[in-house]
Amino acid sequence: MASNETDNLKMSVNAGDESLKIIEIQNNFQKIDKEFESRGSNIEWFSADNTGLTNSNQAFIDLEAFIQSRITNNVSEITNPQGNTVIDLPAGTYVVSSSNPKILGNSNIKRARGLAFRGSGRGITRILFKPNSGTNGYLFYNNDKWLHIHFEGITFVGDYEKQTNFMYSYSKGGAQNYTFDKCDFINFNYGWKLEGLNTNSEFTWFHCGFYGKWNKTIFSESTTANDQFLNYNFFACQYEASRGDFLHFEKGGNINIWGGSFINTDSNAGNTTFFKLLGTSHVSGVQRFLCIGARFETKYGLAKLIECEWADGAVSFISCDCDSQQYNDGSHQWVTALFKSTNVKMPIIKFDGCTLMGQHQYYYTGNSWAFPHNIIYENCQIAKHTRPKDFISYVNTNSLGNLGGQPQIKFRNCRGLNDSPKNIWECTLGYERANVGIVQKKIVSVKGPNGRFPYLGNQNLEIILPINSIITQVRLYSPANAVTEDTPATFTLKTAEANPTILAVADVARHKLGFNVTAELFFVCDTDEKCKIIISSSNSVKQSNPSALCLIEYIG
Repeated sequence: MASNETDNLKMSVNAGDESLKIIEIQNNFQKIDKEFESRGSNIEWFSADNTGLTNSNQAFIDLEAFIQSRITNNVSEITNPQGNTVIDLPAGTYVVSSSNPKILGNSNIKRARGLAFRGSGRGITRILFKPNSGTNGYLFYNNDKWLHIHFEGITFVGDYEKQTNFMYSYSKGGAQNYTFDKCDFINFNYGWKLEGLNTNSEFTWFHCGFYGKWNKTIFSESTTANDQFLNYNFFACQYEASRGDFLHFEKGGNINIWGGSFINTDSNAGNTTFFKLLGTSHVSGVQRFLCIGARFETKYGLAKLIECEWADGAVSFISCDCDSQQYNDGSHQWVTALFKSTNVKMPIIKFDGCTLMGQHQYYYTGNSWAFPHNIIYENCQIAKHTRPKDFISYVNTNSLGNLGGQPQIKFRNCRGLNDSPKNIWECTLGYERANVGIVQKKIVSVKGPNGRFPYLGNQNLEIILPINSIITQVRLYSPANAVTEDTPATFTLKTAEANPTILAVADVARHKLGFNVTAELFFVCDTDEKCKIIISSSNSVKQSNPSALCLIEYIG
């Protein structure tokens, strides 16, 4: 360190010293004045090169020693020793060429709380993890020692081809509570590899970006971790990757996504699944996923929104935009979401206020029938499909049958993109096969574009009920004096079959006197032709009736 820098720090060193060795900082850190305490430390004090022309390996090694020297005993109200250090990283590029630097990886330090790395901004402060040799190294390595770590305003760049990883975190009660604020992460094999027996909880990312090639961004695997993965929060983050899963959790999780954008950017780099929630055996409280207000681009028919095997808990998407790629040819056949029941129940699954595309696929097997499955799509718009049965794909993976395990799926107030109002989505799809199907009665009213009944024999109206609906009652009604014509009138409700089934007829000698016809039925709409219901008038009807009603009651 230059002598004028030393004077500014008011350190007791000779004016002629050209540099300040790390050992001097360790011996004198208690003498650092209040100005130093308020500003934190600076990576350039340790001879880091911010031009990117030479590596800064030694600087980060020396920084590690300094961080350890700053740890102090805890105050009475806090359990752990205190970290006390903010590391400033000024603008520039810092190259780390060590194959496995494992910053924070010293296993001899005490468990400590509180450490911050503060850059000048994304794209302004850059740390490049570019090993000269070796693979599968970790830039940061927390072996159950640090909690309450904060990163801010830094771009981290890895080397996917050399399988470099951003952070390894092992916890058996220590490692937890990490925050990342306006940071970018580019081209890593693993972003965060999470292992251990306890916690690894309370991770939060604010307006962070994840770009390039990945294997898995946040990763916990079943063989090296337990179910203590609580409170993973993402606020307005961007994932734009040519390959790789964003969240890959094999041991449960309590996860929240608020806003942001998730995009698969390459058609040739293999499958991408944004959220993989795997495994069927998890403890209570760590099977909960919530995504609100995010935008997804599941391009090329390769990317998936979610793959879920959880056997409990809840998975919810609320007001998410998932249909941006619906203009692609064949996109209506892409499987964009996958849920599996392997002889267990599924989590409670809900899509509310979302725009969706492709197909959502539900797997079930031999003993899935023994468990309740609670699935609902509400207030959603589904691109390129006009009926629930085309949007949902069922897959029975048990060769012996047991179709009773097919999950029933509720649709409420949904529609297709550019759909006609005649296509009715309101139903419980799959109830007719479910071991226990729960259905409700619904009533649909049919009118013309002018809000009136058909007339002149050529104003036919139609609706299309969901497949396997059962019509239980039809009512044709008009009050007296709704029209003035004193001539015969006939209104017929029928199917679109080649030989139509007549469901109800209102046939009156004087139209102005009105009519009230009720038909009790049990008519199963098990073909497309039976699902299409038409109401027509006779040629004798010259006035369109504004007060007449056609009410069709169905269960499904």
